[in-house]
Amino acid sequence: PLEEHIDYQNTTFGVDVLKRKHDKPFFLAVGIIKPHLPFNAPKQFFDLYPKDVQSPKIKEGDLDDVPAVGRSMAKISDDIKFTKDKAWTKVRRAYLACNSWADHNVGRLLDALKKSAYADNTIVVLWSDHGYGMGEKRHFRKFALWEITTRVPFIIWDTRDKAAPKGRKVTNGVSLINIYRTLAEFADLEPPEYVDGFSLVPQMKDPAKPLPGPVICTWGRGNYTIRNKDWRYTKYYDDTEELYSHKKDPEEWNNLALNPEFADIKKQLRAQVPEKEAPLVKEGLERCCRPASADKPIGPGKKKK
Repeated sequence: PLEEHIDYQNTTFGVDVLKRKHDKPFFLAVGIIKPHLPFNAPKQFFDLYPKDVQSPKIKEGDLDDVPAVGRSMAKISDDIKFTKDKAWTKVRRAYLACNSWADHNVGRLLDALKKSAYADNTIVVLWSDHGYGMGEKRHFRKFALWEITTRVPFIIWDTRDKAAPKGRKVTNGVSLINIYRTLAEFADLEPPEYVDGFSLVPQMKDPAKPLPGPVICTWGRGNYTIRNKDWRYTKYYDDTEELYSHKKDPEEWNNLALNPEFADIKKQLRAQVPEKEAPLVKEGLERCCRPASADKPIGPGKKKK
């Protein structure tokens, strides 16, 4: 039964919160696990897709111009079980089913919001923590710095803004690191100075407005990728590079990093790569395993002056 799945139960918790009366503003976070591994979902969501779902777009020799560090991230030898005899069709169908199952639960939550007392004064944010390779570049996992693994769904809906056009899209690259400051501005709160990122409220009002900083992802120390509207630039710890034009090459098949014609673009993007990294946290394992009660509460945010 659907009710026995953890994602259904988590969503039901959120629905119940929205049914209650709240005297103060509140923050509600609802975590939906799927489409995280394992790729299982109720059968009815598998039935939405044919058994022979579309195979991934794969270019022969695609990784020939990718540096060794990038190729090592692909883990091709580990993923033979998926690529052999086109087993990826089963995996991709299961992944799609999990996405539809997640979408079903998001719909339940939004339906509850529309019926609640908070339908016109709530900020809704939908996001995922990472993308996932589904056979592209013969890669079946996250843990890489290509488009397929770093791109995520990211939707912000201010239910108070009735004049906002539906489906408005910011085509510049944006980052999840900006969620905190965006919500703080919506709530008229002043975030602490040490909080990274910047508010996306200006871009929501004017999608063409330039971003005040680059969009950067990292995986492993010394490995960075920078994404803007037209380009992806990646620098690995050994100074090897990738450069892709997303206008002409959305699949990232043609690495232009060694092409002198694009040296200026590469130089501009490379200049945005961080020069320093935060030091390793020595007590990392101990720290991450501490109970939440071991730390003092942060307390309520401060109102802007």
